[in-house]
Amino acid sequence: MSYLTFIHHPLSTLAFAALILAFISLWVHRSPWLWGSFIAVSSIFGIMGKLIDFKIFVALAFLCAAHYALTSKMRGTTRLITILIAFFISIALLGHFFPGFHNWLIAKNQAISKNAYPYTLYLNFDKPFIG
Repeated sequence: MSYLTFIHHPLSTLAFAALILAFISLWVHRSPWLWGSFIAVSSIFGIMGKLIDFKIFVALAFLCAAHYALTSKMRGTTRLITILIAFFISIALLGHFFPGFHNWLIAKNQAISKNAYPYTLYLNFDKPFIG
């Protein structure tokens, strides 16, 4: 793995840096303006760096709506259905069923030692939204 990958792809690097800052800001200061700004900047750099397409915002909007609905005081079957919707959207994101995410190839066929199996390393833009 070469650190030049991060230098040669500055938009992708900035997209992931802003995404990391968005999720760190949730622990530091839970202001929607702060983490929302980092998510917006990350999305802009992600689109410019060809990591994401506009299609992903449909899936993320449904996931955000389900999580926002779970903050209300709903009970019973409605709450269970909302939990299942959030769960299945998260599983679909985990399984790459939503189009529009393009994983960033960091290392291809790298072997750690002489007898090790080669591995390929990607950075995924969609996985942080599952948690």
